[in-house]
Amino acid sequence: MFKWIQENFWLPTLYLSIACFLVFGGIDLLLGDFKALIPGAAFAAAIFFARRLPWISIALVVLGEGVGIVLGLAPTLSSLSIVLALLLISAFGNKSARITALVAFVAVASVVIWFLSFGQFATFATLGIEIASDQRVVAFAIALVLTYGWLALAWILGRLVFVRVQHVGSPLDRALTLLSQAKLSFELAKQNERMEIVRDLSELLIQRVGAVLSLTEGGSYAVQQNPAVAGRVLERASEAAKSAQLELRRLFDLLHTDSLSGGLTPRLADLDALVIAYRELGYNTELRNEGDSFRLDEGAEMCLYRIVFDSLENVRKHAPRGTNITIEFTWVSPGLQLMIKDNGVETEVRSEVVDLVEGYGIEEDFAALVQQIDGATLGAMRERAALYEGSVEATAEPGVGFTIAAIFPALQKVVEGK
Repeated sequence: MFKWIQENFWLPTLYLSIACFLVFGGIDLLLGDFKALIPGAAFAAAIFFARRLPWISIALVVLGEGVGIVLGLAPTLSSLSIVLALLLISAFGNKSARITALVAFVAVASVVIWFLSFGQFATFATLGIEIASDQRVVAFAIALVLTYGWLALAWILGRLVFVRVQHVGSPLDRALTLLSQAKLSFELAKQNERMEIVRDLSELLIQRVGAVLSLTEGGSYAVQQNPAVAGRVLERASEAAKSAQLELRRLFDLLHTDSLSGGLTPRLADLDALVIAYRELGYNTELRNEGDSFRLDEGAEMCLYRIVFDSLENVRKHAPRGTNITIEFTWVSPGLQLMIKDNGVETEVRSEVVDLVEGYGIEEDFAALVQQIDGATLGAMRERAALYEGSVEATAEPGVGFTIAAIFPALQKVVEGK
């Protein structure tokens, strides 16, 4: 709720103030008279301004309590709105507003309780409580403790809400952070592979440059002895220089493809956290494993993780929340089958309150059998799977959703052979 209040500014507090006035004011009207609506309206207005203009909210609470004392009204149920206003000011107000609100509300509450106990207008008798004269001090102290406790609790809860919203975050925030970290992990893994190639190219480049130096040094000596060989020496030196330049260009292009990133190489063990993240995002995600798994190297695990990650990202782009997603690993030595299924189409149709049978028929069934689903993401999956002698296919189930199937018939042998 507090995230909703934080992101929408005026509208949430308007709803809260109207609800409090109708509920609390209605009960006060039934139990008392119409005059009880005056401070109740001030307290409800205090809730409305608590998020954006806390100083006006503080003034309205003080004004409402003052009007109640002047009219001789006992504390009403609408006074609970003060607690909610203090909670909102504590959660969203600046330091001076928070402290001022707590001090002002405590002071006003003390004055009201004093009038209940010893004042000439309202007394505890108006609340149906008969207290003897020698017990007024004790009743005054008990009322103060209870009231201060409510106000302090509201203030502390407001600060806890602030800490959670600003520093801890909601489960949705943590899920989005996890997805961001996963993307960074892919970038690091790709960068690690690139640096391996850079090291190989650097070594080759050093050899090429060394060859150029050797040819030029040898050529200068050979020219002095036999000028006829100068042409052949220059030709070989030129070829070596061109080869070195080519390797240098490859190295430059490789280093400037994109920028470095940070993170950790994703593994299959990280899929549990990814599944939890998608559940927090509103998707009914399930991870299944069948058969006895076998050991994979880091590259194979990253390949499988990336296929799952890209498939889930595709579901998040095209399917509504509430979609069921199933990730199935079927281990059959020496191969593996990975399937990611969703019922996004079915979920979307249900959300539109349309009969599931309506909207598709024989034509859609035939198209699902003969049409090949393709795209940039699917193409990248196929390229990754091909590195481990695997294949990736996407199929559409009319009226239900999509299925991504990655099949690696000899994955174990491929990994052991690398």
